[in-house]
Amino acid sequence: MKISRLFFVLFLFECILSCGSNKNNLANNSSIVINDISEGDTINTTPLPPNLSTWIKFYHTTDTGFQIKNFESSGVVLHFNDMKSVDSLEKTKSLFSTLFSLSPNKKKYIDFLSYGNRLVQIDSTSKIKTAKLFSEEEVDQQVVLGEIGGERKELMFNGPAQMVESADWITANQFLITLISEEENKRIAEIFLFDISTQEYINYRLNHPFNPPTSSDESFIKYWLQTKQINIK
Repeated sequence: MKISRLFFVLFLFECILSCGSNKNNLANNSSIVINDISEGDTINTTPLPPNLSTWIKFYHTTDTGFQIKNFESSGVVLHFNDMKSVDSLEKTKSLFSTLFSLSPNKKKYIDFLSYGNRLVQIDSTSKIKTAKLFSEEEVDQQVVLGEIGGERKELMFNGPAQMVESADWITANQFLITLISEEENKRIAEIFLFDISTQEYINYRLNHPFNPPTSSDESFIKYWLQTKQINIK
């Protein structure tokens, strides 16, 4: 009888640990069950994925409430099974591959910069020390889910009022993207969790309109590209 009780206690303890670590846990690169996420849940990330971490720190400088704990789930799970195929990446834009967010197995990537933009080489006589120059041309944005050496599909297409600013893979099938949008002259920040194995996604929204940098020159994309030693023209 004592042995049976001991087994039961150990089993119960293991279940508690499992439940506590399963929901929204990215710390060990484990998959998240999207349908287990409830309204108001937050993303439990320790540590934060690198690009998401940079994004949070950038906006935290002008809004102290811009913290991961203040992004709350809508609880609404949606599907994205109808992605249209897009043209292959042009040779002139092949330099953008260094800016793709690669999956852990290096087989897939997220590309949200190559559409309507260009990277140009800077010759050795230039006073600019960086090797490349990023030129902004298109106000719309196409977010592409691609396979290395293979198919590219449109995950999202945004107008001028929306902008994906970063992407991080959690597992070979799950990734996070950050989105800034403008609604009624207010800035809205969201984090989207995508799962390509189940073709589902869910959003986490900052629980207040936030205060962005006052200068238009202080955009996150410009800051992020500068960390990659790339200047924007």
